[in-house]
Amino acid sequence: MHVGRHNHRSSSLLTALAALALGCSAQRAAEPEASPAVPAGAADIRVTGIALGAAVGLDKKVLQPADVFRPEDTVYVSVVTAGTSSNTLLSARWQRDGRVLEETTQAIAPAGSANSEFHVSKPGGFEAGQYEVEILVEGKPVQKLRFTVQ
Repeated sequence: MHVGRHNHRSSSLLTALAALALGCSAQRAAEPEASPAVPAGAADIRVTGIALGAAVGLDKKVLQPADVFRPEDTVYVSVVTAGTSSNTLLSARWQRDGRVLEETTQAIAPAGSANSEFHVSKPGGFEAGQYEVEILVEGKPVQKLRFTVQ
């Protein structure tokens, strides 16, 4: 019987060691999630389309694309993104003659295709001339559109 007890102890010891080993490997696997060095999923988002217009619908899409506006118009840009992210910064930088007029940033968390909208207006109206809007993802320029105010 002494031999049987020894096998029972060995079996219990092996079971305990196996459980300990599994617990340690599970902890190691969880460690990278606990220490985010880069915004999760930001690299998974890409801009697949942008459009300018004087109005957007509830779906945040431009109702009628345009690239010529009146001074009193509010100019909208609809940005279509694809991909999945829990937190990505999407920005629109409005410029004239190399000067930034306004920059707006939104945190987005899409799961697939998504629409975002940005807009700019100026009390008293825009000066006639050439303008552009640049779209940025995580601070990096990805697309640009030019428009005219007449």
